[in-house]
Amino acid sequence: MEQLEYSSISSYDTRLDVTFFDCDVFGQAAYTSYIQWQNKALDSFLYTNPIFRNYISSKALLPKTIIGSIDYKRPTKAWDQIVIKTTVSEITSDYCDFLCLFQRNEAEMVCSGQQRIVLSEIKTGRPLTFPSVLKDEMKKFFLPDSVSRLNFSVIGNHVSPKVFIYDEIIAFFGHTDVSGKVDLYHYFNWAGYTREAYFQKTVPNFREVARRPIKMMTVNMDFKILDDAEFGDRIEARLTTAKIKRSSFEMIIRYHRKSDDRLLCYGKHRVVFVNAQTGKCVSIPEEMMNVIVHYEEKSILAH
Repeated sequence: MEQLEYSSISSYDTRLDVTFFDCDVFGQAAYTSYIQWQNKALDSFLYTNPIFRNYISSKALLPKTIIGSIDYKRPTKAWDQIVIKTTVSEITSDYCDFLCLFQRNEAEMVCSGQQRIVLSEIKTGRPLTFPSVLKDEMKKFFLPDSVSRLNFSVIGNHVSPKVFIYDEIIAFFGHTDVSGKVDLYHYFNWAGYTREAYFQKTVPNFREVARRPIKMMTVNMDFKILDDAEFGDRIEARLTTAKIKRSSFEMIIRYHRKSDDRLLCYGKHRVVFVNAQTGKCVSIPEEMMNVIVHYEEKSILAH
């Protein structure tokens, strides 16, 4: 992907300045900020396009994200100027895949994100196909030779000695879209809560570990909605680990509705450990490694 000549592609560009409110304790833009920026860039791209806007407005349709991915490449900090280039990586009758390229100083790519959008009726939630008029319009922004991260799966045979359960999630009105369904963004956000709860409850001295000059940095996240959650649903996040290496590992999170145990969403979240002062990769702290090995899945379906 990084070998493409981004300046020559047809894209919808959104510009922003990174602020202190977008950054984490290390002074770098948090992964949740990239997800929010991607959502805003995609909304702007869709709703400033008169053909798309007029069509979905006249038909009372809702463009809904069912799969999302963030791939973090380089850190950004407050006052960095970012350009988000929104393009189309795939278009079918059933969905449209969008690719957002985050560039600093017009050239350096710092992050990329992908989202799969489907169309549905606002009132009934019934899925609809993309009409030719929208497919033709989206093809104007098509980026050839792009690699999709959206066809992943963690469903299948998996065996883990332990599963960590975070059961404090409740879907409120603020988590839902205009159709009353929980938006994909919140599953990304809840993954952060689940991760922090996991370490706080399983690593006895986690607060002391967190004060060391070692940073646990998110490098990519992928989540996919399987069924809709609605206002009032109580949701349980079940976390296991996978692909444990010296400096990194994956967390697999499956979200279930507590009332019927229905699998609503699943995905994975990869982190790498780096020295906060040098930026070089370091070993996973021993106290954390001693925990995560007991939650490791032995068999999952990967990309």
